[in-house]
Amino acid sequence: MPTLRSVCFVLLCGAACAADLPKVTYYLVESTMQTAGGRDLPASVTLIKRTVDRAQGRIDESVISLRGSTPAQEVLTVVKPEGRKAKITCSNCEFEGEGEFSGEPWEAGGFKFSTSMGKAGGRVDGEDRFTPDGILVEKRVIGADGKPSVVIKESGKVISQATYDLLRARLMPK
Repeated sequence: MPTLRSVCFVLLCGAACAADLPKVTYYLVESTMQTAGGRDLPASVTLIKRTVDRAQGRIDESVISLRGSTPAQEVLTVVKPEGRKAKITCSNCEFEGEGEFSGEPWEAGGFKFSTSMGKAGGRVDGEDRFTPDGILVEKRVIGADGKPSVVIKESGKVISQATYDLLRARLMPK
């Protein structure tokens, strides 16, 4: 017969082990864009798979964007928290940057960031705000000339893995 002590040990161990498992969240996001002069640009749809892996010390994001008739493009971003600050890299494109969490790095909250756009020049400054049921993002694209060019506002809802997998298969055929 289990003792109270052994039951508590199992419960505490289970909770600690669960905290170390990667947490995956899927989002369906709609983006609106405007030029710095206020002219509306075509909207886009984005799928995001966000994996928070505390044990590996990283947050991975797969961002698949569909804009107009252009084929969907996937960007793979890695965020490596260092306390409340973080380094941002892209494993399949040319941007990198830094960010700062407004809450705990491993919990949903907020994240302000600035990324340079590699050879293309310019940068993107933005802020992600995570809610229990979604994500809100605002980005400002600054051209290589240092002038603001586009403002992007994104609003997304959490979706199931099954919905994500279905949409991803349609957007990114093999």
